[in-house]
Amino acid sequence: HPGPSEIYSVIEVSDSSLERDRGSKLRIHAVAAIQQYILVNLVDEQVEVFSSPSPEKGIYRKRTICKGRKVVAITVAPPANFLKVTAGALLP
Repeated sequence: HPGPSEIYSVIEVSDSSLERDRGSKLRIHAVAAIQQYILVNLVDEQVEVFSSPSPEKGIYRKRTICKGRKVVAITVAPPANFLKVTAGALLP
């Protein structure tokens, strides 16, 4: 299994688990220094992109909300390799 230094993005699809995904799971990924944590938020019909982790604080410094046709750039290999999709393509 890959370790945290080999994982560039984590994507969670959230409905009933939204509170846990924004809380404890977000902190776990930030502490592990996962560069990008993406929540496909089915409740609010949006994609939340968290980046710039602060492992010592267990937080992400940046949160971007994407809806509809806004492009989400998913990091697949740093520093500049991305998979670009619209937020709407990630939502049902």
